[in-house]
Amino acid sequence: MSTSRVPRPRTTSSTPRKPLATPASTTSSSTTSRGTPVTRAARGGLAAPTLRTKTSASRLQPTTPRSNAKSLPSQAVENPPSPVSPRAISIKEQIALRRAEQAKKASSSKNGSHDGIEEGSVPNSPSPVEEDILGRWSIRDTIDRAKSSGSILLASRDLTRIPSYLFESHLSLTPQPLKEAPPEVVEPDAPPKQRRTGKTTWYEQVDLTAIKAWDNAIVEIQPEISLFGSLKIVDLHKNKLRRLPDSFMDLVFLVNLDLSENELEELPDQLASLPNLANLNVSHNKLRTLPFEIKENLSLRTRSESFFSVTIERAKVPLPSLMLLNASHNMLTPKAVHLPSLPRGLVDVDLSHNELSKASSLITAIAKLAHIRTLKLASCSLTNESFPSRLTPSRSLHHLDLGENDAMSEAAVRHALQDVEMEIGPTHTHIQGILNVTFGKPGPVLEDWEIEAERRARQRKTSATSESVFSVRSETSKVGSRRPSLQTSASAKSRSVAVSPPPPPVKEGWEIEAEQGLLTEGGRRRARAAAAAAKAVAHAVSDDHGVSQISSGVSSLSISSGSSSSSLIQFYDGPHATLTLPRSQPQPRTHNRSFSVVPSSASTNASELTVPLPTLPLPSILSQSFASSIKVLVLSSRKMETTFVLPSTGLSDPVLPHLEELSLDSCNLASEVPVSQESSTTPSMPKESLLHVIASLFPTLSTLDLSYNALTTLAGVGVLFTPDAEKKRKGLTTLRVRGNRLVSLEPLEEVASQWKGSGGIPGWRGEEIDLRDNEIGRLPPLLGLLPLEVLLVEGNTFRVPNRRIWEKD
Repeated sequence: MSTSRVPRPRTTSSTPRKPLATPASTTSSSTTSRGTPVTRAARGGLAAPTLRTKTSASRLQPTTPRSNAKSLPSQAVENPPSPVSPRAISIKEQIALRRAEQAKKASSSKNGSHDGIEEGSVPNSPSPVEEDILGRWSIRDTIDRAKSSGSILLASRDLTRIPSYLFESHLSLTPQPLKEAPPEVVEPDAPPKQRRTGKTTWYEQVDLTAIKAWDNAIVEIQPEISLFGSLKIVDLHKNKLRRLPDSFMDLVFLVNLDLSENELEELPDQLASLPNLANLNVSHNKLRTLPFEIKENLSLRTRSESFFSVTIERAKVPLPSLMLLNASHNMLTPKAVHLPSLPRGLVDVDLSHNELSKASSLITAIAKLAHIRTLKLASCSLTNESFPSRLTPSRSLHHLDLGENDAMSEAAVRHALQDVEMEIGPTHTHIQGILNVTFGKPGPVLEDWEIEAERRARQRKTSATSESVFSVRSETSKVGSRRPSLQTSASAKSRSVAVSPPPPPVKEGWEIEAEQGLLTEGGRRRARAAAAAAKAVAHAVSDDHGVSQISSGVSSLSISSGSSSSSLIQFYDGPHATLTLPRSQPQPRTHNRSFSVVPSSASTNASELTVPLPTLPLPSILSQSFASSIKVLVLSSRKMETTFVLPSTGLSDPVLPHLEELSLDSCNLASEVPVSQESSTTPSMPKESLLHVIASLFPTLSTLDLSYNALTTLAGVGVLFTPDAEKKRKGLTTLRVRGNRLVSLEPLEEVASQWKGSGGIPGWRGEEIDLRDNEIGRLPPLLGLLPLEVLLVEGNTFRVPNRRIWEKD
């Protein structure tokens, strides 16, 4: 009969046990230091060896030696054992319990708790870094990442100031304490294992250019912010700012400044001296004045008194680059702006929701600015007396918002703007070429298709009115022949209501093709054959008599270079003032027994047969009624005849007075281009420098695209970049010459040398020069002096400087 294997804890009492012999098999029990019982049954009448474990020295007590005699049952022990578990625990279960305890200790130590130490017993212990519920980086990680990106976003963080860690990390200085701002809550530093960003190396660091800290509770800004001299964007809207430090105006490279929805009552006096500020938003504040006047004693200033400190170059005229001004929802009055100091480059001005009841002179001054396009004066308490009695705004003014001025009548507005073609309505009508006046309470916002439908309805109404007027005029002439007494009054009445005839409707491409019989492939073949025959007859007549004459019926279908009577209206985009001529590919090599005798144009639209072949057919373009309004001219992939056909005046007179962008990419043009005149009969064409020709013809050009041609030099580029007031040349700001055969940049280096030791070209600042994918073997260091926003040079053969350097710059 075997005994039950129930573990029993070993007693530590020094009382000796009374051994009693028993015929049954006995058990010998032993326990570990933690009281875990381990039992082994004795077999064969011998006592099983006792399993012992190490115990602490303090818990060891002397005990009597065990005898080899057989022990009594558990009831004979003087000290009864502690209660036992209902069943035995195996070795595997003990190991599992040990592992569970170790895992629990590891998790508790990771969460900040320690065995034997109560929570909160350690003084000054930092609280663990909590993870953002939106998954954003911590403030410190965001600031550290800005070292390599140059931009920092700290929006909706409940900040009371710009974090001091920004100055400590980027500038290695501690900002001075602020008086008005509440104490700063310092975010605890994350352990190294929890940090999400690594250390930025010195060669990866860039200057900070953008700070966006909107939707916070920032009350005051540290004066040390002026030490971030490369800042271009500062967005602090929806905060609690009350004032700006004077040193804030040392940020001379600032382009975009948003201080809306704050509590500002005034702006620094040096605001007008920022030379590059283009967008200023100070709406929803408590401003009473706009400081546009430059103080004479603040023209130059240094950031410190040191001899080696950087000199800050301020503007000499008030805000020369300012284009967008939003000062709505303030407390401005008509005397808030000093009119002689008003910025001259303003394009969009919003003064809505201010008290401008007597702002006649202010409205007149802003409306007459040369570049103004939008003027918003909604809900400004304007009256018939405060509005100018006679207003002749600038031709560039497109939208005038006078809505929600209940004390002003529509008749007064019409009387003041009687010399201007305009459209008055409760919403902005977006009609091009006229002044759109918003008056009255705002109506529903119209979509583009609704605006277009209303425009067509007005055109139909105007055409119907003109036809009725013409019929009335004819009837009046008949009545006047029968009644001479009524002739004078009737003729006077007809003159008073006479309306100019409507313009002819614009035909689409398929309508023109249908009229010319070019909708079928047979018709197109006949047209090409007729054009080739006409060209052969013209050459024969020119050889015999020296005069080339083509019949009017054939010239309308001719694709020769001298055709200037063809209509290009189907290629003109009126709303964008863009003329895009179709591509003209060179004649492919075909079999000698090809069916057609002229180049096939199966891949080209049939209406393109009326377009002359030269790359730049100026006589055909100038003969159009819309030539004076073209702003963008696209001549891409015109490779059939790489020549420029000029008008009879040649290069002496500029053409296309409003042209701003010219695209001549993929035209296979060389550095010198053949040039011919409209009235010239000589077969030979002299070659002129391409850039000189473009500079002479289009002085108002600002963007030139010559990508993917065969240029080998940039001779004449200096003329394009240099402004000239006599020729109305503004200076080229964007030049793209990608994919050419340029080897050196000496002409461009000569332009850049003007900034060496001097002020460079006055009044010029470039935007982009694209020199990619050429054969440039050396990059001149002087190109770094050019005031450019973008310079692209990859894909060339030069090795110095290193790619890492010029990519970073």
